[in-house]
Amino acid sequence: MLAARGEWTTNDKGLIARAGLREADGIVAGLEPGPESLIAALDGTEALIRRAVRPPADGSGGPAD
Repeated sequence: MLAARGEWTTNDKGLIARAGLREADGIVAGLEPGPESLIAALDGTEALIRRAVRPPADGSGGPAD
């Protein structure tokens, strides 16, 4: 996500948050045994990634702008 925005990082600290993917921690932490949980996690991850790569309507430059 960051590369698509022309951002470069030399340190991974905060990288997930800057990419707009911080919610992924909660998705992974919420996984439970069983296919329903996996399907919900995949759906949530897909929505998260779609939001992260969509340019903001206000032209601000991204989720962490």
